Amino acid sequence: MLYQQRNEQKRQEFQDKLDTFDDGQIVWVDECWLNRELYRLYGRSQRGQRIVDETSGDRIVPRINMIVGYCEEHLLALFRFNGHTDSVVFNLWVGKCLLSELKSGQAIASSYFSPLIPLI
Repeated sequence: MLYQQRNEQKRQEFQDKLDTFDDGQIVWVDECWLNRELYRLYGRSQRGQRIVDETSGDRIVPRINMIVGYCEEHLLALFRFNGHTDSVVFNLWVGKCLLSELKSGQAIASSYFSPLIPLI
């Protein structure tokens, strides 16, 4: 699935900034969710070709949500909850869970930030 709201120019700008950091400096942050009621009903393609479709990205309930950091093959500050991530939940997670696990010189890479936040 590809999001209709994607912006390839912003994606490239983000990649260019990432290239200025070493791997150990980047803490990847993202959320993921599970919803047992959301699945593709059907799809067809030529044998050996991938099916590509778009989804709106609108919020669907109920769901289990997780936010986590990842750096050098280690998970940081895993947070699981029922519901959706909004700025209040995300900022709470950053302040209460993630910041205490970060090291000097690391940068947070996430679609929630614009585009990288270096930590001193």
